Amino acid sequence: MKDKEGDLDSLSDLKSGQKAVIVELDGGKGFVKHLSDMGLRKGSEVEIISNRGGPVLIRCGETRFAIGHDMARRIYVKIL
Repeated sequence: MKDKEGDLDSLSDLKSGQKAVIVELDGGKGFVKHLSDMGLRKGSEVEIISNRGGPVLIRCGETRFAIGHDMARRIYVKIL
């Protein structure tokens, strides 16, 4: 996926320790609401804690989340 400034990465493609900002959520209203209810919105800064084959473990602020790869694949980010 691309934005005005170039290519975006999927959250599922990032490696442990990488930080990024959420730019786009590729899903319907329910998907976006579910993520928003967890505190994950466009503009949120996230850090990958672990991405080694199981769920993607991320930190957003002081909160940690485990997100399945299918969901993480639909969250597009700009790496910081």
